[in-house]
Amino acid sequence: MSFIKVYVKHAKLIPCIIVGLILSFNLSVRAESTSVVKQFGENLSSWVSNQRITNLQAMENLCSKFPSFRIGNKLMASMADKNNLTKTATYDWDNYITCLQKEVDNGLQISFSNIQPVPEGYIEMNYPGLQYVSCSVKINSSSSNEWKDLFILKNEKIVKITDYIEKIDEITGKKKIEIDYLELARAAFGDGDYQKCYDLYKNGGLKRLKSKKKRYCIDDIDIFPYIESCIALKDWNGAMYGFTRIMNRKYWVNGIEWKLNPEDIRDWTKEKTPLMTTLLERTYKYYIHHVGSIRKSPLICHVQTRTGLSTDQYIQYASQYFMQNKNLYRDRVIGLKAAADCGHTDAQRQIGKLYLTGYNLNKENLEYNEIMLPCDTIKAVYWFDKASERGDIEASKIAASFHLGGIGIEKNEAKAYSCYSSCEAQLDYDVQFGLGICHYYGMGTYKNEDTALQYLIMAEDWHPEIPYLIAQIYLNKSDSRAIKYLSKILQRKNVNDGIKHETLKILSDCYRLGKCGISINTEESDRLALEANKYVQMDPQQMQDYFISLTHIDFENEPL
Repeated sequence: MSFIKVYVKHAKLIPCIIVGLILSFNLSVRAESTSVVKQFGENLSSWVSNQRITNLQAMENLCSKFPSFRIGNKLMASMADKNNLTKTATYDWDNYITCLQKEVDNGLQISFSNIQPVPEGYIEMNYPGLQYVSCSVKINSSSSNEWKDLFILKNEKIVKITDYIEKIDEITGKKKIEIDYLELARAAFGDGDYQKCYDLYKNGGLKRLKSKKKRYCIDDIDIFPYIESCIALKDWNGAMYGFTRIMNRKYWVNGIEWKLNPEDIRDWTKEKTPLMTTLLERTYKYYIHHVGSIRKSPLICHVQTRTGLSTDQYIQYASQYFMQNKNLYRDRVIGLKAAADCGHTDAQRQIGKLYLTGYNLNKENLEYNEIMLPCDTIKAVYWFDKASERGDIEASKIAASFHLGGIGIEKNEAKAYSCYSSCEAQLDYDVQFGLGICHYYGMGTYKNEDTALQYLIMAEDWHPEIPYLIAQIYLNKSDSRAIKYLSKILQRKNVNDGIKHETLKILSDCYRLGKCGISINTEESDRLALEANKYVQMDPQQMQDYFISLTHIDFENEPL
């Protein structure tokens, strides 16, 4: 009985405990959101001051990829006007940074203060998973250039930066802030909540699009989630309405008029119609910053089901579309990266090269330092590995050299050997030499001098110093052919001093001891020993490192 009384007494506290846990959780989430905005502001202020690429990367890492980051505050609107950008309600990350760079070159200073979460009561309609943070922004320490921004976050990533607009509700008399229905809908769409996305667009999103002034154009980013949600919910009329918002009702292909209607979306045939091509391209364009989501696209899934083609085939179509149309983007790297993400081998190799050298959009115009891709060896090798897996020989050779030497990345001899082995059949000198030294030194595979000898002999003419390794193998076999290859080294030009020293020293020993079929000749031995002393000596590890360095591949960036 006493146990029951104690249980009942404590059971009354359970609701209070649950409420307390929920409140503490909400407080921690809001604190994390505030911390993200603070980090963004600190990195932006630092980047404006010192132009360090690490600050730029840190900012980008704090921004959402899907839904993709958008900005539509006062600063961005004024910069868009100065740079003659197409007038839209919001802009993407690349436009933001490109415009901001020009302002920085003109002496822009920016600071953030008073960063705090927006009170829940200020939000008329919310979507679970979104957080809202307000902050004051000041330009060039001038009170006249100060305003408040609203940061919308999801999963500790910034989804959007917009103006903080506070109003008094006419009915309740309470304060509230304006929240963009479109942003809420895109968040719902990103969570795969198509019904919620659909409802949010119906309630406010479409009304806002209708009320836009003519000088604004409607972006796919604004209405495409609604179209995809309509398709997921099989509202073909709604989907058709969405498409006619971003396209003309009449679509022309090769001089033939193609009239749009809902039945064309609902009832696909295996015939590739002009409308299907257009809708697929619109889908690819929408997902360009997050191509992994193409597989989950309601439109792609619907078309795939109706036509019987595999999703992989549509990913392949997407890679070709991005590669062929990369010139449509001001920053062509955007299309190139999307094609690489979709598995386009040439794009993967090209993006790897760009990460090795860095890519500057305006390299001919030194007035602006618009680095669109910073040098990043780890990312470069990642893309070379991807292209290598798809059989690209140049990417395989470059990746192997980095893995073998551990240049800018962690050394991985097994991966290097795998890269070389993947293109063994190509009969390429670089590959043959790479496989030769892997077997000779036992890097990434078992040490096997016989196998190494086969590869090194095939690559003998590729570099003047390869005969040294061949000679070493024959010496270990007491084979007279060692002398032939040692002599070759002395006859060749541009041989490393350390290799010359070792070659002369070995020949001196052979004459002194009568090795490899040579008659003993002490005078010749002494002469060779004196000659060897003219050159710098190498220890075995230095010798190995030197031959590994010869695997480096010179390349030129391919034109974008």
